[in-house]
Amino acid sequence: MAKAFKHTLVAFVTIAIPFLLEAVAMVFQAVKG
Repeated sequence: MAKAFKHTLVAFVTIAIPFLLEAVAMVFQAVKG
């Protein structure tokens, strides 16, 4: 159970990282003006 959860978490993080980076870049550009 924990092993499957950890695997799912790793997959989710791997997929989410590019979106998070893009969101951070958008916020940074908005703040920078």
